[in-house]
Amino acid sequence: MLNLDSISVAYGATPVVQNLSAELAEGEIGCLLGASGCGKTTVLRAIAGFEPLRAGEIRVGGELMASPTHMLAPQARRIGVVFQDYALFPHLSVAANIGFGLSKEPAVRRNARVIEMLDLVGLQHAAERYPHELSGGQQQRVALARALAPQPRLMLMDEPFSNLDVTLRERLAAEVRLILKRAGATAVLVTHDQREAFAVADKVGVISDGRLCQWDTPYALYHRPADRYVAGFIGEGVLLPAVRAAGNCVDCELGRLEAPGPHGAASGVEILIRPDSVMLDHDAALRARVVSRSFRGAEFLYTLQLASGRRLLALGPSRLAYEVGSDVGVRLVMEHAVAFDAAA
Repeated sequence: MLNLDSISVAYGATPVVQNLSAELAEGEIGCLLGASGCGKTTVLRAIAGFEPLRAGEIRVGGELMASPTHMLAPQARRIGVVFQDYALFPHLSVAANIGFGLSKEPAVRRNARVIEMLDLVGLQHAAERYPHELSGGQQQRVALARALAPQPRLMLMDEPFSNLDVTLRERLAAEVRLILKRAGATAVLVTHDQREAFAVADKVGVISDGRLCQWDTPYALYHRPADRYVAGFIGEGVLLPAVRAAGNCVDCELGRLEAPGPHGAASGVEILIRPDSVMLDHDAALRARVVSRSFRGAEFLYTLQLASGRRLLALGPSRLAYEVGSDVGVRLVMEHAVAFDAAA
């Protein structure tokens, strides 16, 4: 449904997005994830038709939306947009807000579509209320329903949860995913929060300095990051030095591990160890000292120091707490590690 083919965007002489390519199938939800100023919102604006391309092509449903010599007007693209501040009309009711983009439809069809959207987002009871009478989460659902009502080919959402408190974001992210999936919508959202990205998206693209580092499933980004930046940006973990052994194995302080990755660097690799791959086992031969711990409710995140002085992260249930300074056994539980060329 969406094809970004080597697109580049610049503000004057300053490149903002460089040679970015990604695809999204019909009904999939994609997310552009990155730190502030990385270029992710610029990509969204280019898809919507608000920014011209310096290079590349954007196609939606096979139709050319933009290239350096062609730019279809935003209103002609059949793309729905949910803005960061929702942009609801304060003088219109919820029902009128949802039906705003259906003014050219016959009244019977328009009213039926509004009722359908109210049911989809679970706001049947609030049809005659006004935006100021709704919670932030309800306003977000109204904005989503208004954008979906004209049945766009593609939905774009710019930091859709940024105006909500932290405790509400993840729950509403799951709700938004369910609404989009029920509607069969193809959508792209932008966020700097990986938890939101993982809760909503089928595919996530990590962007750094205007470049797409990796476009993949959330699972693959976490377990098979393409480079050090993705490994550090997604989740938590440490890089330990290792040397290549026979086959796809490496030898490191933790023992011999299977680690498919760059070859030809016999004495120079680093392996990524995630905290969920490190089990605290009282009987394990490998020992470490607890340097610090962070309480996370159901679990502790421990920082451990190995005999060499290098550190590991580990997760453990909070019902069994290890004190700072105590000696613990460490055992790895992982199918394989991810290796990066240390010389790169």
